Amino acid sequence: MIHLAVMLYASPLYWKQKYHTSALSGQAWVDELILGHPDRIHCELGMRLHVFIALLV
Repeated sequence: MIHLAVMLYASPLYWKQKYHTSALSGQAWVDELILGHPDRIHCELGMRLHVFIALLV
């Protein structure tokens, strides 16, 4: 049982998946953030979409 717990705990350290894989940059990247999943813009910029739009206006 302990062996399984250790494996589950340590597995993210060995099985890494790249997070930043977008080939886009500049305006195309911003468009992807605006039109994409709502949680992604928050994760990338640290703010929700409505806050980002308010800063642009």
